Amino acid sequence: MTYTGNAFLNKDKVFVKETDVVPYVEKAVKILKDNLEVVLCHFPLCIIKKKYWKFVKDRTKDKKESHFTSQCKNCKIKRDCPMILRTYLNKAGTDEFNPILND
Repeated sequence: MTYTGNAFLNKDKVFVKETDVVPYVEKAVKILKDNLEVVLCHFPLCIIKKKYWKFVKDRTKDKKESHFTSQCKNCKIKRDCPMILRTYLNKAGTDEFNPILND
């Protein structure tokens, strides 16, 4: 989530960690993929199951708004990752992101 407007004003109330959302996103993809084009934007590959990587596309925000964490340094699939939004990292930190050491 990018916090703008009322979301920014209420960010402490509406904040959700990406890893908490992932099970619901994966379930939605499973249901929708046969009938709709599914695209996941801004989901770092390390937080979703490998079978869903093909739905992760580039980013919708300027690359300057995204960032790799120090954990990403040794990730084997870093070049395919859409990175993590800086606004998210400012709120959530980096604990939920772990490098993929073998793909």
